[in-house]
Amino acid sequence: MPPTGNPVISESPKLVYRTPSLPPLLDGAPHVTSPSLQPTIAPFMPDMKSPSPAPSSNSADGNGTSWAAIGKNGNITKTINVAPKKAVPKKSLLLNTYEERIDEPLPRVDPAAMNRLYDRIKRQKVCNNYHLLGSCEAGKYCDYQHGEKLSPGELLALKQKARGRSCPNRTGCRDFDCINGHMCHYGVNCYDDKCWFKDTHHMDTVQSPAVRLYQDRSKEFLRDFVGATFPA
Repeated sequence: MPPTGNPVISESPKLVYRTPSLPPLLDGAPHVTSPSLQPTIAPFMPDMKSPSPAPSSNSADGNGTSWAAIGKNGNITKTINVAPKKAVPKKSLLLNTYEERIDEPLPRVDPAAMNRLYDRIKRQKVCNNYHLLGSCEAGKYCDYQHGEKLSPGELLALKQKARGRSCPNRTGCRDFDCINGHMCHYGVNCYDDKCWFKDTHHMDTVQSPAVRLYQDRSKEFLRDFVGATFPA
């Protein structure tokens, strides 16, 4: 028997999407995409950390010296001391109006320091070059004592003692590191026939030095002798 009634539709209804029609473009007009259909891309922004403030170059430590820090990305990597260095005094020696070398006066020696030095010398003589100049070419083969450093008072006493040995060049010496003596400090008043400096007894020890000669060969004419004539 043939089926009766309305037929059964087995397929699901299809959905139809309609895109709204856009007005036609004018000739030569640019094509603009609807903002709602354009994907949004946020600009890339790198994660920038604020660098830690580096210490100022005008900062100072506990000793009052200036310093500066050098770093990368705010991280301190090295600290450099930018405090001005103390100027190293230029070596010099004194000359009189005849360009004869004059030994520069030494401060008064402390008797206690002198006694300590002589007590040490009794055991073994100390090396003048090592203690007064800071080095000795003989090294461990030196016949004199190196050992423990002398105190400032003992160094002064040793310097005065070293002056008692005459320099072979006497008043013509121009060695700025020479630690020997160059003149007799008693001058014409010395009556020692065995004085190592008797060939300098003619020198006027009362007269003040006239010229200070520096290691770079420059000369400073001292105040009492400004305008005086000196050999070239």
